[in-house]
Amino acid sequence: SDGDGMAALEIARLITKDNDACLMVATHFINNLMYHEGMAFLNSKPWRDANDKRILGAKVRMEGFLRLNRRDYHGAVLCFQKALAAQPDDEHVLSDCAFATKDLGNFDDALRYYGKAQQKDPKKSKPCI
Repeated sequence: SDGDGMAALEIARLITKDNDACLMVATHFINNLMYHEGMAFLNSKPWRDANDKRILGAKVRMEGFLRLNRRDYHGAVLCFQKALAAQPDDEHVLSDCAFATKDLGNFDDALRYYGKAQQKDPKKSKPCI
């Protein structure tokens, strides 16, 4: 519910002491499909080092999920590609790119992204196509 999301957001702001904790909280919001709360959290600037590329990556990844929810697949792909530029070895972002490019109908690129994600972590990567 909305109240639960806002409570989670307030707790998240209180417990983040460094960038690693901030990224863990952002990932929690993504994994629980709480994209609006996740963006509010990241926009509240809870991190300590604003130059950390992982923070930029998390923020544009969250925006990508918001765009996916609005069926703005092209916008989602652009966001996930920006996240990938910030976090090129993140198998989750590679999978996000695969999923969004598949929704655009670009199956060759989707398979390429998925193949890279699977190379990064064969045990965790699951087919999205």
